Amino acid sequence: MWREDRTKTHIPVVIVHIASLSNRLAAASTFNRYIYKNVLLDSNIISFTETDILPTFVFVEIYFDTNTRKSYHLVTLMRTFAGNVRTSILPSNRCYQIDELLDSSIMSLSYIKRIKYYNRPCDILDVRCFYDEFHVCLCDNNAFLDCVQFDHSESSCPTDEITCLNDGRCYQPMQTTINFEFACVCPRCYFGDRCQFTMTKYTISLDALLAQHILIGRSLSEQLPLIHWMVVIVVILVVVGFLTNGLCILTFAQRTTRKLGCGWYLLITSIVSELGIVIFGIRFAYLLQIRLNSFGTTNKTFLSLSCILLEFFLSILPTINDWLSTCVTVERTIIAAHGVKFNRRKSVYYAKIVILIVVVINVVSALHKPFHHRLVIDSQHGNDVFVCVANHSQQQWMSLYEIIINLFHLIVPFGINFISIFVLIIILVRRKLVLSDMRAKLSPFEILREQLSLYKAFLLSPFILILLEAPRLAFLFAFACVEIQWQKHLFLTSYIISSLPMALTLFIFVLPKDSYKNELIRILQNFLKRFFNK
Repeated sequence: MWREDRTKTHIPVVIVHIASLSNRLAAASTFNRYIYKNVLLDSNIISFTETDILPTFVFVEIYFDTNTRKSYHLVTLMRTFAGNVRTSILPSNRCYQIDELLDSSIMSLSYIKRIKYYNRPCDILDVRCFYDEFHVCLCDNNAFLDCVQFDHSESSCPTDEITCLNDGRCYQPMQTTINFEFACVCPRCYFGDRCQFTMTKYTISLDALLAQHILIGRSLSEQLPLIHWMVVIVVILVVVGFLTNGLCILTFAQRTTRKLGCGWYLLITSIVSELGIVIFGIRFAYLLQIRLNSFGTTNKTFLSLSCILLEFFLSILPTINDWLSTCVTVERTIIAAHGVKFNRRKSVYYAKIVILIVVVINVVSALHKPFHHRLVIDSQHGNDVFVCVANHSQQQWMSLYEIIINLFHLIVPFGINFISIFVLIIILVRRKLVLSDMRAKLSPFEILREQLSLYKAFLLSPFILILLEAPRLAFLFAFACVEIQWQKHLFLTSYIISSLPMALTLFIFVLPKDSYKNELIRILQNFLKRFFNK
């Protein structure tokens, strides 16, 4: 039973049917229907009806996800007149689906023949009610059966008016004073008011992590502490990233730093990181603005275009950055292996080709994403509040393609960096053994330390990148299906950490290497001389 599942802290959708028997037909007539969302376990629900006397039945429908069978509960069966009643949803008052009580041979019969066996469940202990496609049947204390017609689909939304994304199911209350009030029951591993968020595609979005924590219509000062902390973190990342990437661009714009292919990779990496960190800041500000309703309703075209373009660029820029950083690691490994025999001219020539290939592959592999993102009205909070969503209810091959592409861009650069560190260590150890024979005066430890000092920039950069990417990679595989709130907090932490490479290019690639650091110092000294000589 769901009460025993410790991972479930709330019920996504609860539907309360207040119904009574029709005088003319053996059918349950619904007086009212209430829908509640995200109901905490062991909490109270208050439902009321405008009549002085309560109707005969009160049924409660419980939904956790579209992959789990809904749960019916008969919480009230009025045998006498009453104006109010207090009851509980217990396992003992659950209504079973008929296929849980009858064997498969009976269930394979036609409906007219099958219904003849409906008296059997009443002989089973603790069975108070059950239901099929058309009826709800009640068992009294004497094991007598009474079935009434019940329309199970009447709480479903009109498909042409309200839509839940990603194959979610929509339900609406009977009262229509709020025309767009509805609730979506999402597939497992999807969440959000419209089932618009998921981690199953092995990608993380700011909306999935933060949108539900932003208080609609409140000012920034009234937001939760989590949002305040995120504002501070994003501002720091953007400011630091903008300044340090600017210094990197100045450094690698010099010819002296581009004599090897690494210089070209790092120049483009710095530019991509500059763009990426700025887009990251704009995307966060955009999320805040559409949730705080700062844009209003007059800029929907602008907001829709921003939703598509920002998501597209925020998906390709970090992956391009990862691949170009990996190219730096690979070339440095080749330099360590070849030594003085390394061909500098060819490395520059190949670097330009590889850069073009990396950019084209990343852009082409993400061309499908703009077609799956769109801006929709968040009807739960009014017609002037929007949300940028991704609809993943696409063809199965496209969904599989997206997963493969995301995993490819995530795992392969990480794996290459990881392997490169081991290859570099092996090269240094072998070189130590050779030098030990040639330089007998130095101990093996001193020779190894000398080699590590010589190639520290080669080892340090991929090592830092692995440390920053490892949390996101681990959490994406360990918690691909997010069902508990603390899992989102882990993802948010790993998302911030994985964004650091775009803000820390100066510290990862420039400062560890003496030639790059000296060039940067020279540029700064020239700038200061010109500034103070004016």
